Amino acid sequence: MIVFAVNVHVGGGRVLLDELLVNKPFGPITCIFCDRRYHPPSGVEKVIQIFPIPPTIWGRLKAEFTLRRLAKRSPNTLVLFFGNLPPMFRIPNQTVLYLQNYFLVRAPRFFDLSIKANLRLAAERFWLRLFLPNISEVWVQSGWFRELVVSSFPRVNKVEVKPFLPKFKKVELKALKDRKFDVISVTGLAKYKGLHDLVAGLEVLDGKLNRNLRVLIILGPSERSKQLEEKQFSRIHLEMKNDVAREEMFRLYGESRICVVTSENETFCLPLFEAHQHGAKILANDRPYARSADFVTDFYIGGGKAIGDALSNLLSKV
Repeated sequence: MIVFAVNVHVGGGRVLLDELLVNKPFGPITCIFCDRRYHPPSGVEKVIQIFPIPPTIWGRLKAEFTLRRLAKRSPNTLVLFFGNLPPMFRIPNQTVLYLQNYFLVRAPRFFDLSIKANLRLAAERFWLRLFLPNISEVWVQSGWFRELVVSSFPRVNKVEVKPFLPKFKKVELKALKDRKFDVISVTGLAKYKGLHDLVAGLEVLDGKLNRNLRVLIILGPSERSKQLEEKQFSRIHLEMKNDVAREEMFRLYGESRICVVTSENETFCLPLFEAHQHGAKILANDRPYARSADFVTDFYIGGGKAIGDALSNLLSKV
């Protein structure tokens, strides 16, 4: 297999790309074209040929010409485009696009994202629709997202569910009662992430408490929320972190009783699985991505009041 992942280097995409290269869930990999800012896991370079590509349109264009030459030498080799975007040029091999970005299939509401993010997504949606005919089939993580892709792109030849998750190290879990934080949430400033609803939910919860509570909110790299920094609660002690390394994130999940997942639109929500793996109970927004996970403890429907009421109920049980 040849992996073409020139637009993946951070976030959940990077985590899954690491897993793809290390544990090879879809079979042996001979080489990878990747963003030069991406650093593969240690040891990968000994068994997989790596082509670091500059993160520019010219870098991608050059990479695709190199890919075509390689593919012609091995016509039976599958080429996996990992990173949501199909190739600009058709190649004779079997080609698969691993599609994970919800907003490339369903456009977000304009004010859910920044102007820069909206412009980037508009360009990527145009790219996806223009070059999707160059792909033999599409792979997705879940059945509900497959249905969405099929309805949105009826001319796609084949859409298959090919789920895979990062493998987590087995760790000794603390009892819930011995954990440092009562609630943890990994979120962001983009409107669809639901941070505003989470804060409103904590206000509702604060009015119901008869004891002190420790809440940890983790934002993305370089993100800061003035709303959170200035927020005062009676019973809730709120802590914030950002740009947390993955191993530290695992430790924090293991120190938390409940993980609240508030995002409105995801195809694959990594914090959902990571928090569960580290023993936290899950309270999630009642959306398809969360419903597809069979371990979620409870769901809420609505905004801040629904979150506050659901958290109050769940805390009384754990």
